[in-house]
Amino acid sequence: MKRNNLWNAIQLIYKEKFSIDSNVIDYIAVRPILIKCLSGYGNNRISRSEKEDIGYIRSVLLEHLNFFGWDRDLDFNPIALYNRCSGNLNYFRQDAQMYSSLDNIRLIDKSFYLCKHFYEIIEPVIREYYEKN
Repeated sequence: MKRNNLWNAIQLIYKEKFSIDSNVIDYIAVRPILIKCLSGYGNNRISRSEKEDIGYIRSVLLEHLNFFGWDRDLDFNPIALYNRCSGNLNYFRQDAQMYSSLDNIRLIDKSFYLCKHFYEIIEPVIREYYEKN
């Protein structure tokens, strides 16, 4: 729980000193983890690259994407594909099936909707902050 107390203190300082909303601070802090998950990294790989406990990685993903993360690395990059397909689910499915050995349409759709959530909910908050500052 030391981490939570420290993080709450950091958020409070930034909010009081710089008038930065705690959601913005939180999103910016966890963005690298979210991007790696949306790029198809499995939780173990994210944990190693971020030098964070896998439990922490899972809790970040659950809190921000409502998803526990991938058990293993995907063989395609969902966020790159999402951007290439301009957020079109049919094109995304088609390309994912062409580039990936993943034939489970539910998992392909899940990766699409995770990217959609990120771009519609999280990224606009971060972008707005940086545009103002």
